[in-house]
Amino acid sequence: MGTVEAYCLAAGTVRRSQATITSEGDTINTNTGTKRHPAIQTMFQALTEQRRLAAELGLTPASRMKAGQPPEGEEGYDDPYSELGI
Repeated sequence: MGTVEAYCLAAGTVRRSQATITSEGDTINTNTGTKRHPAIQTMFQALTEQRRLAAELGLTPASRMKAGQPPEGEEGYDDPYSELGI
């Protein structure tokens, strides 16, 4: 699976989890009492993966700054994002 595809799957999982929590609530009733909805853990795991992949893809400000830095010892390196205004 490619990195972009994995990012999209993680983003979709976050959205589905959010929708489930919105419709069903953030807790569930079980035989042993009230517990946190399992979709919350799924959402947090997907968010963690989404953030990691966003950094890998250069979608975060910090990762863009690293990508725009010239390699050590090289000069004249242009920022590949300069035309995007970001």
